Amino acid sequence: QGDVSSSQARRLAEEFIKELEESLAVDWELESSMMFVTHLSVALDRMVKGTPIEDVPEAIKDQIDMENPVCIRTAEIVKKITTKEGIALHDTDAEMLLIS
Repeated sequence: QGDVSSSQARRLAEEFIKELEESLAVDWELESSMMFVTHLSVALDRMVKGTPIEDVPEAIKDQIDMENPVCIRTAEIVKKITTKEGIALHDTDAEMLLIS
């Protein structure tokens, strides 16, 4: 089961990154981009294992800027991929992706 969830999470992360690259100019050398990939990988791994983050502190939630094109596109891609795969990304994990 661990190998299946890890390979599914890796495949989803690769699909997510490809979608993001196609729609936005992302500099993957920036520290914030590397942090995003780390958050994405961990969130997807938790998602396929069914172990979401239970709570995101308000101070972290306050960092989400839904006017930012990257946040908007990230939210769209999350919805597209999870809908296509028939899986659910817990709200708290989605929030963590949006602050990356």
